[in-house]
Amino acid sequence: MIASRMTIVALVLPLVLGPVGLGRAEGFPGRAYSTYDDADEEDAEYYREYAQVSLGRERRLANGVSWRLLIDRRTGMAMPRITWMPDRSSRTAANARFDAIHGAAIRDADGIVRLWQTRCESDCDRLVAKNPKFYGHQYEIFLTYATARFVSYREFGDVYWDYRDSSLLNKGAVIDLREGTVFGVKACPGEERRYSEQTPEYDDPVPVIRDGEPRYNGPRHFVFGDLMHICDEALYVSFRALVVRHASLAVRNKRRTSWILDLLDDDRPMLPVLTPSGLGLYDFSRHGEGPLIIPYRELES
Repeated sequence: MIASRMTIVALVLPLVLGPVGLGRAEGFPGRAYSTYDDADEEDAEYYREYAQVSLGRERRLANGVSWRLLIDRRTGMAMPRITWMPDRSSRTAANARFDAIHGAAIRDADGIVRLWQTRCESDCDRLVAKNPKFYGHQYEIFLTYATARFVSYREFGDVYWDYRDSSLLNKGAVIDLREGTVFGVKACPGEERRYSEQTPEYDDPVPVIRDGEPRYNGPRHFVFGDLMHICDEALYVSFRALVVRHASLAVRNKRRTSWILDLLDDDRPMLPVLTPSGLGLYDFSRHGEGPLIIPYRELES
């Protein structure tokens, strides 16, 4: 049972059970680690001016909302758009926000190309000419949830800052259509490190136990917009117990994955998104595995 600053049920559950309605941040040279919470009309204009769009196949969420990816042929950057939902004004608002987010992503991709051109050696022009999308790749990007109030999506890929340095691109973001904001998981106020970031002496991307101490030493506490504030140890321990219980249930129900086993073994940074059936927790370091689902009813306000 989770209490204190866990408002996700009050905000999300009525939208799941009721009528179906429905960033300039860390990372150089742009916002590759951001949820693009500050994407604005300037980014939307960048999208309208520079995007060369191909349409992905149409897909459908469990509540009937239809969506597809729009893929920029020049950079390969893709973002979802909603093609049908009962609330037409919410669809328009969500897609307008996705235009801005898509423009920010394309702008970042263009910025990384310019960074390569200033950093790489004599074979840079050859590399760019051979594969203009070499600087990054989105392995997964899809809409996970859409109602008249909230729209959520998940993205996973790689960013190559130059030929010697790369980073994981892993985002889970929620668009709050009523408030006009975008948010994702982040470390609690006062924490200098990014959530999921380890200190330099701990560069192993997979946390393991060494001498009785967890290898992962990044921030454990986190904030997920106004939905979840897990910023004290007692609350985190309660949430962790809930995660372990549902991971154990998944194993018993033959939904045994590397991600589920990792959650049982040790603390892990978790990438939360909204889904129709509950809070979805994805791995920060892998793609291709589904989330652990925590039912909204078990996240008490």
